[in-house]
Amino acid sequence: MKTVFITLLIASIAHIAYSQNLDSIAYPDSVIIKVQSVKKSQSEILKIAVMKVLGKHMDFNLLKDIPKNYAYIMSASVVIDSDGKIDTIYFPEKMSEDLKKIIKPGADLISKLKNIPVKFTDFKGKIAVFPILYKRMEDVSLDYRSAFVNSFENLWPAFDYKDQKKQIVLLPLCKLL
Repeated sequence: MKTVFITLLIASIAHIAYSQNLDSIAYPDSVIIKVQSVKKSQSEILKIAVMKVLGKHMDFNLLKDIPKNYAYIMSASVVIDSDGKIDTIYFPEKMSEDLKKIIKPGADLISKLKNIPVKFTDFKGKIAVFPILYKRMEDVSLDYRSAFVNSFENLWPAFDYKDQKKQIVLLPLCKLL
């Protein structure tokens, strides 16, 4: 009896171990399900990495206390060097004071962004620009007294002379709600 139990146990362990190496699962009279990992594009990885750093650095208490129907829009421009690492970060120069208090742009934030340990090979020698929208989830309209229009006018940062000739890649809008 013990040998039968041990034989069944070893056979089932071997079967489970073998099935872990398969990239599809098939059952009789059923549809084959193919399991694949989804590879994120470099632009998605860059956007997620920058947004994670911004999210950890910003003051969410101030963001959640913004008045109803207020929204802010800004851009983050990231210069990638020839090695694929983040070299320079640009924020709009004329950000509203409220947005500056929320985001706290400065040397500490720039240092955190430059220390992102990912190489962005698709953006070597380019500037990746993506707008970021800050608004409350329940808001369905914009209050014209908000700083949104001013933020939109100042969305594009002023680049240094060394970066003005680099190719600019505009990434999709990031929404932080």
